[in-house]
Amino acid sequence: MKATAKKLQGFTLMEMLIVLSIVIILSAVGISGFNSINETFTANENVELVMQDIQSAKLKAMNMDKNEEATWIYGFGIDFRNADSSNGNNGNYKMYKWCSPVENFGDTLELDGKSHDLTRAKLPNLYSSGYGVNEKISDVKLCGVPGVYENGSIPASCGDSGYMSSCTTDSTNLISILGEDLSLLSRFDGQVTLLDLKGSSNPPSFVLFESLTGKAIIYGRDGQVLNYDEDGTFNADDFVPLDIILRRKSGDTFDMISVYPLSGEIIHHVYGPSDKSECESEGNLNCFTFEGNTYERYGIDDEIKSDRD
Repeated sequence: MKATAKKLQGFTLMEMLIVLSIVIILSAVGISGFNSINETFTANENVELVMQDIQSAKLKAMNMDKNEEATWIYGFGIDFRNADSSNGNNGNYKMYKWCSPVENFGDTLELDGKSHDLTRAKLPNLYSSGYGVNEKISDVKLCGVPGVYENGSIPASCGDSGYMSSCTTDSTNLISILGEDLSLLSRFDGQVTLLDLKGSSNPPSFVLFESLTGKAIIYGRDGQVLNYDEDGTFNADDFVPLDIILRRKSGDTFDMISVYPLSGEIIHHVYGPSDKSECESEGNLNCFTFEGNTYERYGIDDEIKSDRD
């Protein structure tokens, strides 16, 4: 019996185009989903890195042992100035220690014939005898060189980097520790922004944890101490935390790490389109503005409530 050859049928051009379109769409969705997951993972890793480094500085301050230090150490902290893209930078941040001008806790320093007990003052390196907080004082040794000093401020202008290699007596300065700058995981241009809540072009940029007490003190980009009245009393009614914003590569979502003064409490929250608010941000700690949008702040009270729930 003669076999009959079956007619083989192929795909039409239209069918092939439809299948190809489906494959392209599914691939695009898959890649987009993968990128989103990868971006979330990277953002979470960066947040953890920053929070761990801040906590590390706090622990170093509270467990400080003078050892072979040449002078008393006021405390340990993190300097975020060089990571702030709003300042035209996109570098790393530093962990530092602040050297006092005296050798031991309780030692006094003479200035203009007056004795100052800087280690027991309300703020690190705060001169008494009529000098107010942030008031300019002449002939104070900064980084070993006599200069004009803003009372209670952090010496952030030594040389090109703002840092010295060692502590020296009769002088106040910062020393970078850990041997290198601290970097984020897979960072990109413009990722870090320090929130300028007061709009003063001097956003909180330093956090210092005082030795022994662990009290957190916030300083501006220029080194000026923030949140304190002229006599060195903390202003509980009008203060700003250190707000570190970590952008994500796409969308309106971003992370914000807030370090609160005194307590040193660290709050992290992810903000998205649903957090946008119509509240008035000027002079209101509960709201803040970022890239033209106003957001309602997730604060300490929210964190406590979340833990209880």
